[in-house]
Amino acid sequence: KAYVRMKDELGYETVANEYIVTDFDSFASGIDLVMHEKAGAENEVELWDIKHTYNVHKAYVEWQLSIYKKWFEAINTGLKVKAIKCLWLRDDKTRGLIHRLIPLQPHTNEEVDKLFECVRENKPYGGGKKPEYLTEVEEYEDRIIVLDSSIKKMTDELNDIKTKLFDCLTKDKQKSVDTGRILVT
Repeated sequence: KAYVRMKDELGYETVANEYIVTDFDSFASGIDLVMHEKAGAENEVELWDIKHTYNVHKAYVEWQLSIYKKWFEAINTGLKVKAIKCLWLRDDKTRGLIHRLIPLQPHTNEEVDKLFECVRENKPYGGGKKPEYLTEVEEYEDRIIVLDSSIKKMTDELNDIKTKLFDCLTKDKQKSVDTGRILVT
């Protein structure tokens, strides 16, 4: 319902759902939505990917739709993909109904070609250079491991204390005690 309402309010019409694109070699996939802005040029479309995830990983969706864009334009030579977007639809218990259309920045066809060249040669994208996010993760990995271990130990200790307090209170038929600093129930 949120998608239909958003589509109408923004002035879009659906051209295709699960439109299959391919490189005519090794890969194929379905584009969730091929959309046309009613006020836009007849030969221009937008590619939308629907995500229901807790968070949208924009970098991932940008790559996904950039690949689709290249293949779509190769198959449909008379059409131009003017934009790629992520339609984030989620019914979240704490955040409520989420329905947002997120504009994305497409990668160039050259970048897509380079990515697939790396896939075929089983090399990391970007030559031998590590992606920036990997360097960032590696910088914190030792600290994350130490913190996760500490959290587990402290959680185990806290649960042990809670069990002892529960036993103590139930033995004396007490429901709660207020020490002035903490309330135990």
